[in-house]
Amino acid sequence: SWIDMTTHETLRVPDSLKSQLLDYRRRVWRIKSIEAISIVLFAIGLAYLVVYGWDRLADTPRGLRGALLVGGVLALGVIPWYVMRWMVRYRNLESLARLLAPNWATRCTKKMNVS
Repeated sequence: SWIDMTTHETLRVPDSLKSQLLDYRRRVWRIKSIEAISIVLFAIGLAYLVVYGWDRLADTPRGLRGALLVGGVLALGVIPWYVMRWMVRYRNLESLARLLAPNWATRCTKKMNVS
């Protein structure tokens, strides 16, 4: 890395930057919460539609119903994973800044036309 992080000096983040980072964190949390809930609802809805559609043609086998039920319940596991991945991991400003760092570096490189 091009930044020497061996010194453990505490840097003070300006209040305006801190406010922007906290706003960004809230936005990331909101978007990721919506994503997690959407994934779960899609999985449960898809399982329901498969059973409903199959029941229109013939009786749905017990094994398939059980597998779809288990799949729907396992889909609920997405929510705790998203919470750990996006909310717990990025709850402080330092980790949030690391989340932004690759995007910032890419934009700067493009602006400077550096390959």
